[in-house]
Parts: sequence; C-alpha cells; structure tokens
Amino acid sequence: DGQPGPAAEVLSDRRKIAHVPSALTTRPPGRLAEQGQRFVNKAGLLRNPEAAKGRGDVRSSPLGLRTRVLAALVIRETSARFGRSWGGYLWAVGEPLGGIVLLSVAFSFVVHAPPLGKSFVLFYATGVIPFLTYSAVAAGAMNALQANRGLFVYPVVTPLDSILARAVLETLTFVVIAVLFFPALIRLTGEDPVIDPAAFALAMALAAALGL
Repeated sequence: DGQPGPAAEVLSDRRKIAHVPSALTTRPPGRLAEQGQRFVNKAGLLRNPEAAKGRGDVRSSPLGLRTRVLAALVIRETSARFGRSWGGYLWAVGEPLGGIVLLSVAFSFVVHAPPLGKSFVLFYATGVIPFLTYSAVAAGAMNALQANRGLFVYPVVTPLDSILARAVLETLTFVVIAVLFFPALIRLTGEDPVIDPAAFALAMALAAALGL
C-alpha cells in the first residue's frame, strides 16, 4: 500500500530526536547539584583511588576518606552559615555569648548564693554552656539532611557525614565561646576555681553526643 510500517516510523522518530539540540535534551543541573559538584571538586573526592594506592597515599584509606569528607563538610557548613567575612564568625560567637552574660547577670540578682562556689554567674555559666551545646547540636542535626541533600548523589558523602559535620561545627563554636568567656569571668569575679581541661572536654563531648 506504500505506507511505512511501524519499524520505519520508529527509525524516523529516532532520527528526529537525534537532530534536537543538546541544550533541549539535557536537563540543566540544579542549584543543589552545582553546589555538590563544587564541594566534591574542592574536597578532591573524585581522585583515582587506585592511583592513590599505588603512591601509598594514606588519604586513600577508608578512614582517611571519611576524615576528608567530614573536614570538607565542616568547611562548607562554616562558609554557608557564617559567610566569608570575619563579621559572621564574630557574630556567631558574640550572639550566644551575649545571651549567656545577660542570663547570668539576671539570675544573679535573684539567687545570690550558688550551691557551689561564691559566684552565681560562674556557676550558671558552667551549666548553661553545655546545655546550649546540646541544644545547638540537636537543632543542627535535624536540619543537616535537608541542607545537604544535593551532596548525597555522590557515593562518598553519606547522611551521617552531614549530621556529624553539623555536630562538630556547633561543638567547636561553643568551645570557642567557653574559652573566651570563662577566663574573663574568673578574672572579673576574683574566683579561683579548680580548672580541669579533661573534665571540660568530656562535658562538651557528652553534651554534643546527647544532642545527636
């Protein structure tokens, strides 16, 4: 009858598709995909693992890879949250620090004699800083998966990595706050407390672990 059969029609459709410009057939990467690609490129996570093993590179080990991924995520979270200027870092430390000072002074007018020591401000600060660490880690862990979902297309980045990166960032922020706040407070109050760095590190680590 002179009419093309089904096979000829399919072949014709394929030829038409082949002539469509690639810009119309290729879906442009989204914003999250672009962020993920930049993250992977900066972290160097697409390097050839076989070549790295041949050179004896310790970063090719599973522990080294996880450490690199976690470090890159912490840097990414720091840049995204605080920006690229020193003002963002100062505000990140100054905001909770100012809240701790105000709450400590306010409660000191109500409770003059703390259960331990002579300064209620110092007593209150030793409890509120670990609590705020726990609260910040818990809040950050809940939002970590949504904020980093564009990175999960890469096998080397896992959801646990994003949660741990948030926990590390929040913990380090409050460690810096404590290091700045307690020496100044001790100097102002004239107290002479027994300082145990190991106990302080354990308290902050337990508060962060509880937030996870």
